[in-house]
This record gives sequence, C-alpha cells and structure tokens, in this order.
Amino acid sequence: KHNIGPKLLYYTDNYFVMEFVHGERIWEFMQKATKAQTKDVIKKVFDQIYLMDSLGINKEEMHRPVKHIIIGKKVTQIDFERCKYTPKPKGVTQFCQFLTSTNFKTQTKVKVNKNILNLARKYKRNPSKQLVKEMLDEIQ
Repeated sequence: KHNIGPKLLYYTDNYFVMEFVHGERIWEFMQKATKAQTKDVIKKVFDQIYLMDSLGINKEEMHRPVKHIIIGKKVTQIDFERCKYTPKPKGVTQFCQFLTSTNFKTQTKVKVNKNILNLARKYKRNPSKQLVKEMLDEIQ
C-alpha cells in the first residue's frame, strides 16, 4: 500500500504470494556504488522507515539491514515477518546505528558525522520529518 515492500499478488488464510524483487542487497550495492548513489539510497531508505515509524510499525532489522533491503529498479524492503505495531517504533534510530557502524564507515564512500546519533536521540523523544532531514545533512 505504501510502496515499501514487494507487491502483494494474492493471499489466503494460510499463505501469501509476493512479487520477486530483482536486485542486490543494500550492502553489496553500497560497497561498489558511487558516493552520490549511496546517498540517494540512504535518503530513500530514510523516507521509507520514517513512513513506517509514522504508521507505528517497527521492523526490528534496521540496525543491520544488510539482508532486508534490495536495490533494483527501486529501493525495496523485504522480510517483514518480525514487524509489529508499537507506540514507539525505532526504524530511523536503528538505521542511524547502522550508518555509524565500523563496517559501514570503512566500506562505503560516504562519511557520516557522529552528530547523527544526537539527532537520533532527539528523534526518539519527538519524531519529525525535519529531524530526518537534519540527519541526511550529516551524511557527506
């Protein structure tokens, strides 16, 4: 419905079928992507997880999204089996943790200012699109 995951083709009470998403995992993509491509993907991921946070949905894997985001014709999240509704979703703050991890810092072409974690703390207390924009400004 919100264009975050694969298209749902059909479902019954016992199973569901979704489209197959062609592309590569975010980690493999970012390791060889240009700085501009990496920043573009990060922005699209932030947009999606902010939307999920706004909907009260917590995905639980955003601190290690390496297997849960596919980059193809578009940025697509997969593996929603651990999702749940919660009054305090953590997608944006978890993704900030990923962006400041040692692996991310040493294996991608972008630099993330540690101030992003201060912004994540503010976001945790009072989520807003403005804080997400400020987080994006911390990525060079």
